Amino acid sequence: MVRVDPEKYYGAASALFGIVTDMSFAVNQVLVPGISGTFGMGGGYPAVSGWNAKYATHADELAATAVAYVGAVQQLGDMVNMAGYNWEVANYNANPGPKKGTQPEKPKLTAGSPFGPNGIAEAPRPSSTAASSSGLSVWPSTAGDKIRELLVASGATPPYGDTSTLNKAASGWVKFSEYGAVADGPTKLQTIADNFSDIDAGDVAYIVDLINVMKAGASAVIAASAGMGNATRGHHDELISLRTLIVETAPTVFADAGGATAKSGNCGVSVMPTTAPDAQQQEAASTAFVGIITSHSLMSLLAAAKFDGMEGMSIKSRLESIAALSDDSAIKVASWKEEPKRCVRKDQNQKALDPLVQQWVDASVKYGNEAGIDPQLVMTIVLNEGGYRSDTPIEKWASDRYDAARAGTNDLRSNSIGLTNMKKETFEKLKSEYPAEFGNRNWGELAGDNELAIKAAAYSLKRVDANYASGMTDELRGQMTHSQFMALGYNAESYLDDYVQAGKVGDAGRKYIGMTDERYPVAQQLLGGTYSCS
Repeated sequence: MVRVDPEKYYGAASALFGIVTDMSFAVNQVLVPGISGTFGMGGGYPAVSGWNAKYATHADELAATAVAYVGAVQQLGDMVNMAGYNWEVANYNANPGPKKGTQPEKPKLTAGSPFGPNGIAEAPRPSSTAASSSGLSVWPSTAGDKIRELLVASGATPPYGDTSTLNKAASGWVKFSEYGAVADGPTKLQTIADNFSDIDAGDVAYIVDLINVMKAGASAVIAASAGMGNATRGHHDELISLRTLIVETAPTVFADAGGATAKSGNCGVSVMPTTAPDAQQQEAASTAFVGIITSHSLMSLLAAAKFDGMEGMSIKSRLESIAALSDDSAIKVASWKEEPKRCVRKDQNQKALDPLVQQWVDASVKYGNEAGIDPQLVMTIVLNEGGYRSDTPIEKWASDRYDAARAGTNDLRSNSIGLTNMKKETFEKLKSEYPAEFGNRNWGELAGDNELAIKAAAYSLKRVDANYASGMTDELRGQMTHSQFMALGYNAESYLDDYVQAGKVGDAGRKYIGMTDERYPVAQQLLGGTYSCS
């Protein structure tokens, strides 16, 4: 038996939980306060509306992706913890020594997102409903009102974004992207993956693949956060550039009014002509300002509304699917690489079984071993398909008559017969693929030949595995053990391709897996009296 060091798994899980803790701190103590108080920073004038909308959308996408990333890392920590526990139990059970200590204690699992049910607090919306007069004010107010009216009519509403809050938001996003807990995420995850490099176990490749998805998620959060910060910084810088230009050209614009002084503030520019401009001077000033505003590079920046790094947000759905995996997913994946159990007769039976049931047990072991299928799984199929309707002489008599009637009407409808409830088309596939075992047998014989029915069940499990196992994705392997898959295929072979396409097992399939899980321990108990299986 392969012995695997569970401490490697426990250490990896601890490191994953450390990333969760650090990321939660980074979001709550760096990002959220870093961009708080920035509501309305973009203003509400027409040219900025598209940029504002994209900022809000991308901020929400980034928050959702960060939540998905942290949730996936946390779930992977639980999965790795459970995988370590599985190996520790296996090592414990394999130790024949009398002083092997107490049974390993199952690790406690996490509960819920560290961000709570509502996720990360919504980023302040950049759009403002404040009056546009703050974008450009000209003395006296009557002249200023007229100039703004002309500017608005010309499609050149003076930008009234707040450079102070734009600066804060830009700095907040960038600081978050560069914060150690965030920026070091990919490196930390790679270190965790490297921890498994010397472990030869069936779950390692699966775990490392999931870690690689986490790395992509971490990199996506970094890139998008930096992109949000850089886009906001660009907006801020271009807005200052435009206002600087207005301040610099104001004396020339109002030359006929004796010149002017101007100064720039957080939300706009204030202009003080030397004398009150008349109507002609107001119109001339508005024409000049229209040219300055509409031709400035701020307008092209706002129109493009480009936020680099947002393409990486497509990783969110993959992260969410990982966060939704069961805690034993890695254990299930590992089972696909385990050697099938074989059973050998004990020197002395522990207890006697009903002769009919003992026949089923002996046949399950004989043909399970022969086909390379866990005999306990073969016996489970017997119990699933017919064992509970023919385990007494009276029930067996009724079952035989039931099977005979179904066989007689098979030309009218597709029926299943025998102890293991097999359809004719399934039996014909066995004859085709295993002619040495079934070439000279007929489907109708299943109705009265329990040994043949059990042999057919064992080889049907083998055929399902040979024909379909390679097509099962890791996504599906993480949802069911190898034995559960073979049992599912025995019951619903025609739906296996649909399950691959959907990425999940349907409700009916889940019910059959559930029944298999319930009856496998019964099969273990039945075989355990006569056979030792390992």
